[in-house]
Formats: sequence, C-alpha cells, structure tokens
Amino acid sequence: MTRIIFTIIISLISTYLAAQPEIRKLSLYDMKGDVSCFTEKQYKAEMSFGELTKGELIESRYCEFDSKGNLTYCEVEESGEKKKTYQYEYNDKGQLYKVKYPSGSIATFYYNNGRLNKIDTHNSNGTLEARIKRSYNTRVRDNILKSKEQKNIQP
Repeated sequence: MTRIIFTIIISLISTYLAAQPEIRKLSLYDMKGDVSCFTEKQYKAEMSFGELTKGELIESRYCEFDSKGNLTYCEVEESGEKKKTYQYEYNDKGQLYKVKYPSGSIATFYYNNGRLNKIDTHNSNGTLEARIKRSYNTRVRDNILKSKEQKNIQP
C-alpha cells in the first residue's frame, strides 16, 4: 500500500514539474558589475528526475541596456512567430523619449517640468496616428504649497 501511494505521489510531482515552463537565463555584466544584456529562453519542458529531457521553445528574449541601466534594445521571439524588435531612446534626464515598435511605428514622449505631458504615435510612413495629451493642475499644487508655508511646514 505504501509503495502504491509513493508511486502516485512521484507521478503527480513529475506531472506537475513537466507542466511548468523551464526558464534559462544568461546575463552579461559590464566592468561596473551592471547587467549590459541578457538572453532568456523559456521552454515547455519534459523533466525526468530534475533533468530537462525534452523541450519546445516557447519564448526567447534578448535585451540590451545602456550604461545608466536603461533598456535600449529588445528582441522577442515566440514559438511559430516572427522575431519582434523593440528599440528605446532616452533624453538627457534619463526619461523615456522614443520607442520603435516591430511594426515600424514610433511613439515619442514629451515632458514639461519633468512630467510626461504628450505622447505622439506615428506609423511606419511617418503619419501621426495618435496623440495623447496630459495636463496637470498646478493651481492645486500651488495652493498646497501656500497652505504649508502659512503653517510653517517644509514642502
């Protein structure tokens, strides 16, 4: 009886482990010890006693970072699909400035006083597809600062 229960438990554990995706990750570091790029591959794996015996690639991801740690480039490949490439640019303040998508469309981010206030999206032909604007109510902020000054509270 104990042997049958043990066999069932091992079988359930093996089934559970076989259903879990296996992730393999390789990272490269620069001279300061920061990650400069990484490759990650995810497999639909068949495991036998903790060892990968057979696996089908589900997703592969390769990403690069600049010296400030910002993501600058990413390739994503899912099983049966074409590889997708994303490129990212940042302004002098380290804020995301531009994203180029696999379709060729580009999103450009605009800031005012450190706050995101507009996003323009252009298609691969350069035609404006969408514009999102964000405005901030500075009067509310100014009133809060005035009330703190009246109460002698540091902002």
